[in-house]
Amino acid sequence: MVKTAVVIHWWGEEYEQLGTCAIKSFKKFHPDIEVYHISDKNEHTFKYLAKSTVVGAAKRLLAAQELMRERGYEKVIILGADTITCARLEEFLTGKEDILATLDYDYPLMTRRFMTNIYQQHINADVVCFNNVVAIDKILEVLPHYPEEQYGEQGALNEVYHDHTNGITGEYVEGLPPILSFYTGGREYYKSCCYNVRSKSTYFTDERDVHGNRHFQYNKVICESADKPWTPYVSKFKVVVDKLYTGDDRQIKVWHYCDGFGSGGVDMEGLINKWKTEIFNEETKKFFREHCDCAEFFPEE
Repeated sequence: MVKTAVVIHWWGEEYEQLGTCAIKSFKKFHPDIEVYHISDKNEHTFKYLAKSTVVGAAKRLLAAQELMRERGYEKVIILGADTITCARLEEFLTGKEDILATLDYDYPLMTRRFMTNIYQQHINADVVCFNNVVAIDKILEVLPHYPEEQYGEQGALNEVYHDHTNGITGEYVEGLPPILSFYTGGREYYKSCCYNVRSKSTYFTDERDVHGNRHFQYNKVICESADKPWTPYVSKFKVVVDKLYTGDDRQIKVWHYCDGFGSGGVDMEGLINKWKTEIFNEETKKFFREHCDCAEFFPEE
């Protein structure tokens, strides 16, 4: 078996409950994989961190780099503290490409240095897997060009992933829902799953009217206000044979809030409570309790 580790990072007591749920849920489905929680309390155990001036979330890249280069790990998964693992991550565990990527909201990444075009998907840095330390090296090389207000490590990740001249290979681990397999000859059906925010922000419908005409629609939402527009999508989540699915039948393998918990001026406690009491349906919360080892975070009402 490929020697694999996961890095889950957070700094500060305010993230303790959220991050603990991220760790416990990953361990529930991956008891065979070593988990490294990176925080201000144990950074000294990583020599790469001790010698670096890298700040913020990008520190986890240095931890991953050291795990691969110094400690013999062949595959390193990075997960944010605001994630809940909902299944065994087979696409990460079996994938061979240098970077195994997951999708951000459906809009292009645009910075002063680099932007994705309409044919390139914007990938997210909070759920990613590396099979080659050289990919991490290259991200860290371009990272200084991306200050935090210019997407930071996510900007650097996208630049390296979409650069077809640097020798780094990559693959998306998420695919289209089963209802769209008609359009792809079934080729995407095997990875019809969500590892990131598309589960809460997109919805596919494919129906026929009484005359047999086919009506296909792709709905997406991009939040640009204080009002959180996720409920119409998240309310459709369902559990089928102990697996969590979107309303359009994509299996949710990683839930990612990606809702600005780490942003300044955000009422984190109030926002998390809104998710617990208003946005998640009861079926989803029960799944988190019973299948993801997150009963403390989602107590029965």
